[in-house]
Amino acid sequence: MADPLNDVSIDDPPAEEAADDSERPSSLIETPAAVEEPPEEPDAPAAVEETPPPAAPEPPPVAVAAPAPAPAASTVTTIPLSNTPKPVAAPMPVAAPVSVSLQDTPLVAAIMSATSFEGLQAALQPVQDWKLVGELNDAISRAKTYVSGNDRDLLCAWGVMQYNDIMIKQQRILVLSRTAFYRVAWSAKTQRVDHYHKTELKKLRVLEKTANGLKAYLTEQDGNKSVAGLVKGLWNSGKPKDEFEHSREYFANELTSGPSPDVVIDVMAAALHKAAALAGVNPVPGILTTADRKNLLADRKEQARL
Repeated sequence: MADPLNDVSIDDPPAEEAADDSERPSSLIETPAAVEEPPEEPDAPAAVEETPPPAAPEPPPVAVAAPAPAPAASTVTTIPLSNTPKPVAAPMPVAAPVSVSLQDTPLVAAIMSATSFEGLQAALQPVQDWKLVGELNDAISRAKTYVSGNDRDLLCAWGVMQYNDIMIKQQRILVLSRTAFYRVAWSAKTQRVDHYHKTELKKLRVLEKTANGLKAYLTEQDGNKSVAGLVKGLWNSGKPKDEFEHSREYFANELTSGPSPDVVIDVMAAALHKAAALAGVNPVPGILTTADRKNLLADRKEQARL
């Protein structure tokens, strides 16, 4: 028994432990052996030494429980996110329907059947012979010359009236090209073009025939909003947006030689629609009446309610 005790004392660095071992039998010999075993155990499960306290085994279940609620939390967060852009994601037709309300005249039929810009320009040729009151004929000629400095692909022009943002009636010349239409301000006092505003055809969404004019709905606001438009925007701020948000209405000038104003409106609507289609605008802006628009919105509201 003395030799094994001496061997143990040699392995253990402190001499005091050897003295203690000499006083005790072999129970302490097994204790250092058990002390040497832990170094082998950490190699396999290093966490076993850290887990002896009861707190260590608890975190794994807590960690496992944490990922479990994570998906539930993600689904909860997507609910408000989906609710927030819901107006944008609300179902909306790719284009308003083309109404059959256009008058069945040879000019309108020729415009709607054009298959190229050359064909459209030829169909619009009779418009060049229309005559307006007084200096407006010269205004159309000057406006086309003015715009052609930046856009040579002009198709047609009309004399129109519009209301500005403070509801003042203004004379304008509407010039149509292959890619845009121009709202040209003509000064009767100076007999010259004052300025113009360009709207690309790709921004045109819907054409609406109103009681006396033509309303063009765009993807963005054209000029300043009227007071009524601002009030309407505030009132409808929480409602879903649709293609009838931004608009400007045009009224045809009386002609001394040519068709009635309602036919002029039909020609303008057909020409804008066909030019946008030939320019590759997608979706092609539809043509409808005010009654068509109201019925369309009522149907959408009913579908949303269901």
